[in-house]
Amino acid sequence: MTKKIITLIIMCLLALSAFSAKYVSDDGSIGVDATSLSISKTVTKASGNVILVSKTDGNNVRVTCDSIKVVPFDAKNLSKGLASAKEAIFTGNINFKFSVNGDNKISYLGTADSAYYDGTTQLLTMKGNVKIEYQDKSIDKPNNMTATGEKAVLNLKEVPDDEDVIFSIEGENKRAKIDIDPQMFEDNL
Repeated sequence: MTKKIITLIIMCLLALSAFSAKYVSDDGSIGVDATSLSISKTVTKASGNVILVSKTDGNNVRVTCDSIKVVPFDAKNLSKGLASAKEAIFTGNINFKFSVNGDNKISYLGTADSAYYDGTTQLLTMKGNVKIEYQDKSIDKPNNMTATGEKAVLNLKEVPDDEDVIFSIEGENKRAKIDIDPQMFEDNL
């Protein structure tokens, strides 16, 4: 009898661990799905197979990682997706997709060990084993670029200013590398 009860308890605990915690803002512009999620007035933390999705009229962002910490500008208003965050700290096994203008015609796909989003500047800074792929499918023959390095910065503004850096990559112990599809120049000049 005791073995059956212990087995039942273990099965219940395993079943509960398969569920995830989810948060979606009232307007649906930001959502988080994770194994563990805690929300307070000043910070939101999530860990374990974290998926963050941010959708605005302009750009869409999807990030998967081991853990995330988000500090909003205003805890009562998360209606602007990731742009409503004062800062976001992503750690471990980061994969992201950033689609410009809400479609998949122009997008950035990437991986990194850690990332920091600054809501004031709307810059995403990625560090450690960074790889970013740029894809532009808005023209007849899509063009692609792949960049690798130790640090990269990506501008997530819906409409960057003319002087704003859109993308940069750096190497620390070795040079940063950018591979550009030759068709990007041959077919689009």
